[in-house]
Amino acid sequence: MKKLIFTIVIILIASTAHAANWYVDNAVSVSGDGTSWATAWKNLTNITRVTAGDTVYISGGSTGNTQTYAVPTGAWQPTGGSLGNPITYQIGQDAGHNGTVIFTIPSGTNPWLYLDTSQSNLVISGDAGDGAQHFKITNEACAGYGCVDGNLGRANHVRISYVNFQTQGSIMYFWNNGGSGYATGLEIDHNVMDADPSADHLIFIAPACTGYGQNWIHDNVMTGLTLSNGLGVDFIQDGFGCLDIYNNWFHSSVGAYTSGQHQDGYQSISNVQYLKIYNNRFTNISNYAIYIEGAASGSNGANLMFYNNQIEYTDSAFGSGGHQGIAIGPHVGGLSWTNVLVANNTFVDYVGSWCIAVRDPGPYSPPVTWTNVRVINNICWNGSGNIIDTGVTNLDNITSKTGTHFVRYTEFSLTNDMHLLGADTTFGGQGANLSSDFTTDKDGYARQATGAWDIGAYEYSGLRPDPPQNLQVQ
Repeated sequence: MKKLIFTIVIILIASTAHAANWYVDNAVSVSGDGTSWATAWKNLTNITRVTAGDTVYISGGSTGNTQTYAVPTGAWQPTGGSLGNPITYQIGQDAGHNGTVIFTIPSGTNPWLYLDTSQSNLVISGDAGDGAQHFKITNEACAGYGCVDGNLGRANHVRISYVNFQTQGSIMYFWNNGGSGYATGLEIDHNVMDADPSADHLIFIAPACTGYGQNWIHDNVMTGLTLSNGLGVDFIQDGFGCLDIYNNWFHSSVGAYTSGQHQDGYQSISNVQYLKIYNNRFTNISNYAIYIEGAASGSNGANLMFYNNQIEYTDSAFGSGGHQGIAIGPHVGGLSWTNVLVANNTFVDYVGSWCIAVRDPGPYSPPVTWTNVRVINNICWNGSGNIIDTGVTNLDNITSKTGTHFVRYTEFSLTNDMHLLGADTTFGGQGANLSSDFTTDKDGYARQATGAWDIGAYEYSGLRPDPPQNLQVQ
């Protein structure tokens, strides 16, 4: 037994002994060996000898300052690690080096990052521990497939976090144009993404998976322009599903959008499965906030969950109608949609528009087959209601604009607070219990394990006091 323990200890020591910290600082006069700030590498091109488990810190100057680094011609291709031992490239963590790193790209010639097989098991992070994005891509339109170019679909287990992407066309592209399979273990989090006025999409992604919770897009703020007629940038275009999308804010404003793209917050473009979209805020998405379509024969959908989202219009320009909040509508006949849940979403000011549409829009022949498709516990406040096919469970959904139920509400206001008042009995305690499907509300508070739930994205039911009346949406 002692020999076995000794062997395990030796193995553990051997597996972690090589992990090292490295340093890049373009303020040094001459590039050093990278082993300390005093002997730091000067440029991205000087980085060598890093191995699995290592961390490379990049200086942004002292707190509140910036330092600029040129991206190599052809893109930055940082070395990746091994499964469970990624190589991390992160902003400096001390006050002398935790400013902001600005990456400049040769004008219109290449992306910021190019991800191929050797870039698997990789973390790129501008996280200095204060919630801000300390990596920044300047407002030069990234060429090719976007600022983060994964068009060969070969880089697995990649995390891109805490990066400020200023006005860009395509920001991230994860697809398989190389015929070698699709990536998995992708995580995109805590980024700020702003689309330029002619962009088609911010993220195009098609990851592989065998279940929920294997690829993640979360805690990002995405902004773009739209026209009230439904044209505007798509925020996420997705080939297969295989994503958990949560805690994001998709925010569109009416402006001078110059392309012909119809705007969706999320759009599936083919066979979609193992998809969860929850705890998000969608603001002024001019076409569909969530659009699940079957674009071609055989594009069925299975294992899809959409819950705890707040989907709103805060601009009266959208009051003319013709838009939909969550739309599930195949565009060919004979498709099958299985295990789909649309639950506890709060729609606000969809005046003249459907909050939820789950339907065969043809109708097509043969018709769409709905199996265990449920629409439950949703609020359509100041909207036209829902349109839901026969064969879909339609339970405890309320369309209304009568009475006072919310902490603060004014038509088309960005600062509405749609938490329920504690005394409310119209939405409070009136919904089906779905604890076998999910257990928290949009804020992350636990919903009741037994008994009736509150309808909409926010659970009150006496579990916590009313939010403060002066609560502002950030």
